[in-house]
Amino acid sequence: MAQFQNNSDRALLACSFWLHSGFIGAVAVAAGVIQLFDGDASLSSALALALSGAVLAAASWRRARTVLEDSKPATTVAARNWEKNYAQSD
Repeated sequence: MAQFQNNSDRALLACSFWLHSGFIGAVAVAAGVIQLFDGDASLSSALALALSGAVLAAASWRRARTVLEDSKPATTVAARNWEKNYAQSD
């Protein structure tokens, strides 16, 4: 059981990292769009910021989902143990 929990802890940590990276990408997209409409920055730098943020967000969120899908769920093991120990049989 400890091995499953350790694997799920690693998966959650990796997923957290990728979700935070995706959030940073989404913030970069928002900053790029604000710069586009505000007009203070050059068009090329605002587009580069928005495009790179969009790529970072999409790639990071996709990777976070992949990490979670590839991990073995520890909650399933815990639920089976709970059912075995505490579920009432008819």
